[in-house]
Amino acid sequence: MGRIRDFKIDSFETVLVKELIPYIDANFRTKADQPNRAMAGLSMGGMETKMVTLANPDVFSHYALLSGEPMHLLI
Repeated sequence: MGRIRDFKIDSFETVLVKELIPYIDANFRTKADQPNRAMAGLSMGGMETKMVTLANPDVFSHYALLSGEPMHLLI
């Protein structure tokens, strides 16, 4: 059986929330606030999307999960 329970998302979450989003907001014309920010992911990206968005509700207002594994099966 796979080791999905051991999957760590901390590094990806840090780069996305603390580095990439601020960079994009500083260098492109965006609506840089929570009501206008969403994230979506497919398959493993769906699981990552769920983990990142639910851990950062002050950053994301919407999320879409496309073929992501239900979290209750990972716990």
